[in-house]
Amino acid sequence: MINDYYLNLLSWSDDDILAVALSNKVYLWNSATGTVQHVVSSEDNITSVAWMPGGRYLATGDEATKLTLYDVHVGKKMRQFSFHEDRISSLAWNQCIISSGSRDSSIV
Repeated sequence: MINDYYLNLLSWSDDDILAVALSNKVYLWNSATGTVQHVVSSEDNITSVAWMPGGRYLATGDEATKLTLYDVHVGKKMRQFSFHEDRISSLAWNQCIISSGSRDSSIV
């Protein structure tokens, strides 16, 4: 796990599944069964993760300014955006709208 206070590397889903970013990978831990599943690999270190309400979609931000949306039930990358000029350190969902905060001092 990257040791940086300004990153958001953990996120709980509504279904009690914990997403954990470790370097360039994201793992899911199911609290009911205790199982661990690898779901995301990135070329760059992942610097933030956030579940969309409902527990199906997971957003990740990375140090190369990419915001990526995954459907974890299907195991597929859905979309990828690059709005920022520096790493994405925070993500927040409001229903189906996602906001990202970056080290470049912008919020999109």
